[in-house]
Amino acid sequence: MADNPVLQRGSEGEWVSYLQQLLEAAGHSPGAVDGNFGSPTEAAVRAFQEAHGQTADGVVGQEMWGALAGAGAGAGDGAAGPGGESGGTQPDGGPGAWSANPDEWTEEQRDQYFTYNDVIDEAESLDAELDVPEIDEEHLA
Repeated sequence: MADNPVLQRGSEGEWVSYLQQLLEAAGHSPGAVDGNFGSPTEAAVRAFQEAHGQTADGVVGQEMWGALAGAGAGAGDGAAGPGGESGGTQPDGGPGAWSANPDEWTEEQRDQYFTYNDVIDEAESLDAELDVPEIDEEHLA
């Protein structure tokens, strides 16, 4: 985790997209997964920090990265980025060995990561447009 960047309002890029996915998985919606650390992401960060007994300053440092990993939000075994070399996860939560550093991803990994986010964004947009009701997973089994 020592290589995780410090993120705050105004930060942009793949690490912010990854943070947004982790926040969503932890139950603190940052809005769209768009790689931009704006007001909705800052609010989700502050809510996460408050819920985990941290100073709610809206800055994502090593303490918060560790809490995200501990929250089971898809941060693998504590490694940073979209999965770690050992026990990491792919963006969809499946097993895999992705580099902890998005700068080291292959072109195929980049395509998969951003295609995944594009599909999720499109699905959420369609849900909102069509006013699709939530599925009660309890009754699906």
